Amino acid sequence: MAAAGPATLRFPIIRRIQIKHYPMYPGSGDGLVHEFMPGINAIVGINGIGKTTFLNLLLRMLLGPYDPKKADVREPGAKLHELTELRKFNYFSARIGGDARRATVALDVSFGDTDLRIVRDLGPKLEIKELWQDGAKIEIADDEDFSYEERYQELILKASGIHTQYDFDFVVRNLLFFLEDKVPLIWNPKGQFEILRILFLDEKLSAAAATAHDEVMRLDSQYRNLTYMVNKFRGEHAQALAAIQAAPEELVSLASARSLFSASNVNFESLEREVIALNAEVDSARAKLFADEQAADELSRRLELLEVNYLKQTFPDLPERIELLLGSLLTSGECPACGQGSPSAKERLQGLLANAKCPCCESSLGKERKVVSISKADSSQIKQLETELGALRDVIQRAKGHVALKESELSDTRDNLYKTQRERAERLHRVRSLEAEGGPTTEEFDKLSQGLRQQEAHADELREQRSVAQKRYEKLLKKANDRISEIADAIVKSFRNYARNFLIEASQLQYELSKRQVGEGGPLTNFPNFVLKMSSGAAPSGSERRSAEQVSESQKEFVDLAFRMAILEVCSKRAGPSMLVIETPESSLDSLFIERAGELLRTFADGENWKKSNQVIATTNLNKENMLGHLLDLSKSTTRSQKQRDGVEARVLNLLALAAQTKAYKDNKKEYDEAFSHALGFEPQ
Repeated sequence: MAAAGPATLRFPIIRRIQIKHYPMYPGSGDGLVHEFMPGINAIVGINGIGKTTFLNLLLRMLLGPYDPKKADVREPGAKLHELTELRKFNYFSARIGGDARRATVALDVSFGDTDLRIVRDLGPKLEIKELWQDGAKIEIADDEDFSYEERYQELILKASGIHTQYDFDFVVRNLLFFLEDKVPLIWNPKGQFEILRILFLDEKLSAAAATAHDEVMRLDSQYRNLTYMVNKFRGEHAQALAAIQAAPEELVSLASARSLFSASNVNFESLEREVIALNAEVDSARAKLFADEQAADELSRRLELLEVNYLKQTFPDLPERIELLLGSLLTSGECPACGQGSPSAKERLQGLLANAKCPCCESSLGKERKVVSISKADSSQIKQLETELGALRDVIQRAKGHVALKESELSDTRDNLYKTQRERAERLHRVRSLEAEGGPTTEEFDKLSQGLRQQEAHADELREQRSVAQKRYEKLLKKANDRISEIADAIVKSFRNYARNFLIEASQLQYELSKRQVGEGGPLTNFPNFVLKMSSGAAPSGSERRSAEQVSESQKEFVDLAFRMAILEVCSKRAGPSMLVIETPESSLDSLFIERAGELLRTFADGENWKKSNQVIATTNLNKENMLGHLLDLSKSTTRSQKQRDGVEARVLNLLALAAQTKAYKDNKKEYDEAFSHALGFEPQ
């Protein structure tokens, strides 16, 4: 079985940074310039010198001026799969108390064999000034209809193999970066599922699951909002009934107010009918699209089975490695060497087999060869299936466009409906105010009753639509759970290897399907989830720790770090090296855990080869715990050759020398410089 997940997945690896004209990092000469290394990289400083700002700078260089829409910072992954562009991003301006638009940062980052350079200013738009790919500068003319930011988003999706901007943002923000807010992924089931969905599901299933989730969330929100209004109308209806019973005489006509209300009511009813009709069209279009996609999947599987079986029959003595290579091209159209999709290679291979030619050297296969030529029936069936599949894919593409168009129309009409609903309520309130002394007339009460019934019917319709969407999502989740269960054991094993090298208490992951709701209504649904089990003095055999409050501060940080490392290690088998950017929590660690923390990070980084080694970028303070020394695995010896000193210093970004000097540093420069040299195992100079 082929590995699940995006076929060309690649994680970003940071190579170089250059910061110009930003007072916080004056650097020397041409600003702050630093080359990052594979393996461990340490950013060293003291409190207030800019370590956290530097890591946020790396984050924003990759993600730009975007944040998850309506996100809950305490529970990433709980809301819609949408990003919002920040209108005014003042983080870097606030750090210097002035305009940061003149400041620029150039970041070199690699995704496998693709190299990008992004140059942004640090103003409120984080505007891209230059964009480079593989050493070539990308030029965008003023009259072109897309921006550098849009081009950059296209490039990172193609280079990373991650299929949406939201998914790339989520992986970088919540898996690769582990900053001071440190939302623990292992105790966030919703965030867990998002990472597993993005990294381990194929593009089609991952996108379908995200879309279905958002549809349930939108319908749930609309239903809850409407239910609130219905309950409010019910209260008003009850009050109106009591007023009529107390004063049955009709009031003097309030023609103007009632006329306005009547116009709003007519408009509201018309829009309501339009929403009902559009809902039916959207549901019908989605159902047809889903049926066509299922049919295409079935045709594709039948075609792949015919081609692979024919390959095995044609070449019964084919070496296994060649069979795997040709089988991969036939079934997935992907090259097993580079991971790129190649429809032309697949078509070429199919043509050679169909004409009884060798798929490697293209020689005609004579009777003396131990081969079986493809029969006319098989050849005809393969061509027929290919024709049907191509036609069906065209139908699916048109159906997707039709669904998107109808969904857009439905969204716009709903917006108009809710606006009219508010206007109608305001005008009704005006009528009620004028009628306050004597209460509503019988005619107005009848209209109110009719409006209440319509709202209740609309609420029932939304509830039914939410139920249908939930069932659709449940079907997709079942497929997702099956795929994720295939790699669960590998994550459990990897976590155990990392955790036992750091934690004194025995700890392990337990994979399960846990039930939770999507939104605030509907049935409980199974989601994949990893749960921590850890021993203690009170429970030597281990107990479940389902919240961060059930472990110590030192355990909390590095249990979650081990979990992230385990996920990245399992991904690395097809994605290559990965990166972790962290703020080391040395203040919450005792001396024993400081040493183990350094060992854990070195184990993950493991090496000096760009193509094989993971990258760790970690901040650390100069203090007596000497996290820096443990990160770099330095001995206590203070005698080092110049080559050894250069090798150590290449892995260190010393903000004491390159950042703006704080008062604490100016007043204690000698002591801090000696502490830095001592941490690196150098004699003070």
